[in-house]
Parts: sequence; C-alpha cells; structure tokens
Amino acid sequence: MTLRRLVVLDPRRTLLRARTELADGTRVLVVDALGCETKAELLAAFARDLSLPAWFGHNLDALEEALLDTLGDGPVALFVLEDEALEPKTRKALASVLTDVSGPTRTVTALVRSALDESE
Repeated sequence: MTLRRLVVLDPRRTLLRARTELADGTRVLVVDALGCETKAELLAAFARDLSLPAWFGHNLDALEEALLDTLGDGPVALFVLEDEALEPKTRKALASVLTDVSGPTRTVTALVRSALDESE
C-alpha cells in the first residue's frame, strides 16, 4: 500500500468524518503536526501524540521502528495532519517512512492543510 496524501481545507473536520466512517473496529491514530517546521518538531509531535516508547530515538529510522511496533498488525488508520510549514526535505523523508509502514491492514494518510485555509 502506498501513502495517501490528501490536500484539504480543514484537516480536523476531514478527520472527524473519517473517524465516523471507520467505525468498523479500525483503530484511528492521529498525529497533529500542524505548524511543525523542522524534523525535531515533527518527531516530537509523533512521540507526543502516539505515546511512542521510551527507546524512541527521535530520528527517522527509530520513527519507522516505533511506528511498526505501535501500529501492530490489526486494522489501523494513521492520520498525520500537516501543512506547508514543514521543511520539504523532512516532508519527503516522512513520506518515505509512512510508505514503508503502510501495509494490508495499515492505512496511512497525510491530511495536508491547503494554503487556501484562512481559518487559523
């Protein structure tokens, strides 16, 4: 499975709708990375929002390992809320990690807030 990237005006509203649609027992996990600009801020958001284990080393390799442990094998949907503030190099590296952790029972979707969003 590949990473799905959706550009939306209101990622939080889209997420609420997705949670309703996934009421089939699928675990829904959310990382709110809105406003994160650097890799350090992004990794801190993952650690905070997913309660990653103490051994998480705050680097992308450790993120992949921690996500595989956290996501497990059951049906799970991971949503990452992000916006254009994130460094392009970090966004590309994150996309690679998220693609690698996607699987038959794991859906990973990046909800990217559009620059057209003037609400915040």
